[in-house]
Amino acid sequence: MTQSNPNTQSQKQSDEIARCKARVLELIDAAGTDGAYDDEAFDALMEALKALCELTPVPAPLDNQAFIASPWKTLFASFGPRHTAGKTLVHDTLLSFQSFNKFPKIPVRVVALEQEIHAGTHEYNNIAYLTNMAGDARASVITRGTYDDQSENRQRYDVTFERVELSSDDGLDDNALRAAFDLPPEHPLAIDMKPARFHSDVAFCDDDMRVNYGSQGGVYVLTRLDHAGRSVSFN
Repeated sequence: MTQSNPNTQSQKQSDEIARCKARVLELIDAAGTDGAYDDEAFDALMEALKALCELTPVPAPLDNQAFIASPWKTLFASFGPRHTAGKTLVHDTLLSFQSFNKFPKIPVRVVALEQEIHAGTHEYNNIAYLTNMAGDARASVITRGTYDDQSENRQRYDVTFERVELSSDDGLDDNALRAAFDLPPEHPLAIDMKPARFHSDVAFCDDDMRVNYGSQGGVYVLTRLDHAGRSVSFN
């Protein structure tokens, strides 16, 4: 596949992209202490994202898969309904919510959300970094998926999720990991699931920022990371 150079925009366009990105980040940081947004702030952020996406240097991401491929950290996520919008902060939730209900309703604390897209294997994995409520054990929930690149909409990644894993980030063995997160002794730590199909449109991407619009109405802003990968190797 021929990769076009996403960095050939004019200086004027580069300056406008930089201005729009700064505005987006400013509005993300305008969240309340709970990470939520009032209606005015939410609407302003949506307008700023729309303006940014109109300037994307990569209008056909599926024709530039190697450029999109990377570990990414979520800065902002809205899962459809307006009240779900929020700056990604440390927050308490349930293990079931992070795992398509494949793990029990056990309280956990989310400390970061990442996504890893690999052009060679077509992996499209979501990662939730967690601690237990005592804060003395760390783990990752990895939701493994793959994407199809045949859509006529060349911004659209058609993704199928098929497996969920809980993996220690402290080097704990399986039994110690179950104990640390109050899982039953025999509960599996890797579970295949009925394929869950979604699509996600990469409406903006450059060297360090990505904006996605999901099939369930979600809106996501991510920043590119520089590491070897948690769920897949980028080496």
